[in-house]
Amino acid sequence: MDGFQDGADPVRKIGVHINSDFQVAIVSSDVTSNSAKILDQSLSYLDGTKELLSRSGDIIDLAKESVLEIEKQRHRVLAGRQHLLAIREGRSPARLKINAAIAALKAQCDSKRRVLDGLLAQEEQLQKKIDQLTKPAAAAV
Repeated sequence: MDGFQDGADPVRKIGVHINSDFQVAIVSSDVTSNSAKILDQSLSYLDGTKELLSRSGDIIDLAKESVLEIEKQRHRVLAGRQHLLAIREGRSPARLKINAAIAALKAQCDSKRRVLDGLLAQEEQLQKKIDQLTKPAAAAV
């Protein structure tokens, strides 16, 4: 800093600054050195703040990822609950296939029962005819 020595302190200098609008400022070297220290501390603080904001951004990104993973888990749990409810109510795909197979077997069983009933009816008619034919022959003997 340009200026002159302070008589009371040989290390301290006092400078005069004149601005473009002719304002005069008298500044001592203490003020400029303190201002420089404050500026250095402010820059250091700003660097620390930048680092903190950077870390905060990383933490926010991790939190967002966690929220997305939690949402995925929530959807899986809901799907599982719906599947269990469907099973409990008998609406699961496997249960529907089993019920369809049971219905098909019942239909086959009913069809075969009707065929069997028809055969039994024919057997009774044949037995009656045999009895009718064998009765006169048995009576003749």
